[in-house]
Amino acid sequence: LKPFMVAGSTGVRIQEFCLAHFRRYGFRVLLQGYRDFPAQICVSRNEVAAHGLPDLRPLEPGDLVTVDLAGTRRGYCADAAWTYLIPGDGTEREGLRVAAWEACLAGVVAGGEQRRKGAIGKAVQETAMRHGVHVLCRFAGHGIGRFLHEAPQLAFLGIRQEGDVLDEGLVLNIEPILSRGPDIPAQGYPEAVIGTDGWSWVLPVGYFCAQFELSLSLGPGREWQVLNFADTALVRSTTPPF
Repeated sequence: LKPFMVAGSTGVRIQEFCLAHFRRYGFRVLLQGYRDFPAQICVSRNEVAAHGLPDLRPLEPGDLVTVDLAGTRRGYCADAAWTYLIPGDGTEREGLRVAAWEACLAGVVAGGEQRRKGAIGKAVQETAMRHGVHVLCRFAGHGIGRFLHEAPQLAFLGIRQEGDVLDEGLVLNIEPILSRGPDIPAQGYPEAVIGTDGWSWVLPVGYFCAQFELSLSLGPGREWQVLNFADTALVRSTTPPF
């Protein structure tokens, strides 16, 4: 996807590229029609937190763009999201992107090693606070397998030693959405609301969102694996590797 993350590209062009790869590898798209969702992938820009619809608006330098994909092959589901910064502007926004990456990895490691729902949420929250950004707690992670969304649901806040124990054999999608805005109003941080298109979850203009979604497979003992990468070293990268 990286070659398409340039000024002048569009969400529709990104979707066409993704669908071509789905067809090449025999994946069936899961998002279109899921709870009547109209698009085949999600492309969320800047203040759009989730479920953005691909469109023909050209991307601009400094845009933060999150692509969220879901598909199925041979009876199993896959779901992933990645945020890109369009080159040319936005050093502060790259900081938000790095924070989202670190928060996702912190949740992955906590889930793999501590095996508690609360540990995942606590790790995500602590990482966001260290970077001075906000976790949008409306959005949760989930189990995945034969179905796109399976138990358990994973809130991205919690107490480390609390919450359900996570059993061996689970695959969990860790996908916190982090945001940063020009200021925090006296009434508190704004919550995402449904936008004018009826599908996208949006914050006020001037806020930015970033998200990474990785699939964590829990093995015996403290063994765990991130299914998104063949190269396990990428999981320890301090910045997004792509």
